[in-house]
Amino acid sequence: MQGKLLSILLLSLLFLSSITSANIIENSKDKICQPVNYWVFEDGRWVQKSEPRVWWYCQEPRKAGGFEGFAFKEMPYGLFKKPDSRILHQAARDLMNLVGIDELHGKFSTSLPSYGGMFINEEKGLIFVYIKSEEDKEKLKKALRKYKGKVNIVFLKGKYSFKQLVKWKKQVEKLDIETVKKLGITMIDADEAHNTLTIGLKEVTSEKLKLLENELEKLGIPKESVRIEQREYIMLHNDRDHTRINKDYIRPLIGGIQITNKELGGIGTLGYVGYYGGEKYAITVGHFGIYGTSGQHVYQPDTNNKAYYIGRITHNPFFRKKRICFL
Repeated sequence: MQGKLLSILLLSLLFLSSITSANIIENSKDKICQPVNYWVFEDGRWVQKSEPRVWWYCQEPRKAGGFEGFAFKEMPYGLFKKPDSRILHQAARDLMNLVGIDELHGKFSTSLPSYGGMFINEEKGLIFVYIKSEEDKEKLKKALRKYKGKVNIVFLKGKYSFKQLVKWKKQVEKLDIETVKKLGITMIDADEAHNTLTIGLKEVTSEKLKLLENELEKLGIPKESVRIEQREYIMLHNDRDHTRINKDYIRPLIGGIQITNKELGGIGTLGYVGYYGGEKYAITVGHFGIYGTSGQHVYQPDTNNKAYYIGRITHNPFFRKKRICFL
């Protein structure tokens, strides 16, 4: 498929949770709210807990007495009225502009140093924001004053800044391959939904938790900042050897496969493919290229063979300018 690759940043990476959850519908709520297990480090040991799979979609803020379940013990900033989704996303973009985070280039807010992440519940019209200091919370309130009564903001008290979570994530990513294999690490995430460093393990055992604990100590990462989830490797074709996902030549192109940027040497994930204006296009996230530039050549699965070429990036808007989304 010699198609053009359309590289678009739909929202910021910080809104990944909201993009994922936007398709949640009422008849799937039972599955979404089914408790899942996770592990955290408390009082010198790993403790297993559980919560709904997508906890922010399963909260009923109006039923929380005195709002005790939330950090600042106050009602949301706004009204319990579901806003127009366009207004909700515009408010989220305004928050992003205020925060000023560009994770790709390691740029983080200096005006809101205690910011710990944000995500949305589109169904209930809520924006959740982790913030540690009262001063930063007031700055956010002031910036969103024009949305008062239109959008509901829930302030959660964060323990860690997003900058710190990303730093720890990059440290874990540098573990040698043998350690990664021993641990069975399947994912690492600076997790905005929990204000934690979330690490996925294929199998969670006391031995693996102890091994991970030792590695975290070597890296200087506080164990209390880590959340462990049991996650399988992402695989295609029922292939139990997860490393083959990076090697398979897959045609026709489908969403979810790995792609490679020849000029930058980076890898990414292909989104959906289709037609626009009669021509073939595919979509991926903006950070796969360079924001505001185009022309880089894209291959699948790698750049070792001319037959793997699938197209070039034709549109990648600047990070802070208006996004374009073809649906």
